[in-house]
This record gives sequence, structure tokens and C-alpha cells, in this order.
Amino acid sequence: MEPTGGRKTIDIWAKRNGKKLFLDVKSGRSYHIRRSQLKYLLKHLSKTNDVGFACEMNGKFYLLMLQEII
Repeated sequence: MEPTGGRKTIDIWAKRNGKKLFLDVKSGRSYHIRRSQLKYLLKHLSKTNDVGFACEMNGKFYLLMLQEII
């Protein structure tokens, strides 16, 4: 990910487990997203490898771009 607005790049690792998508963010914490969001991501993934979604961390929302979902 490219840094924007003077913010640092966020390192992300993603893993799909059944209907859940787990994110391991550089901070070492894991996050999960709703089933409806995962369905949207999978639908979008069938068209392209670029996937974007918002994730809340420490009370702030970040737009994350994943190149592929494992």
C-alpha cells in the first residue's frame, strides 16, 4: 500500500477461513469483517485481484487494498 497524507504504510496479511476473512495488521492484532463484506469481496475478486475495503483500527477507518485473498 502506498502511504497517503503523511501516514505510514500498513502491512497486512489476509487469510480466509470458511466464511470469515481474518486480517493480521502490522500492529499484530487480528480483525474480522462481516459475511456480507466477504461476499462482496469474493464477487469482486472473481473480476480482478484488486480488492479494497474499509477497516476500523483504533477508532479510525482505513481503506485497505489487498492484491489477493488466500
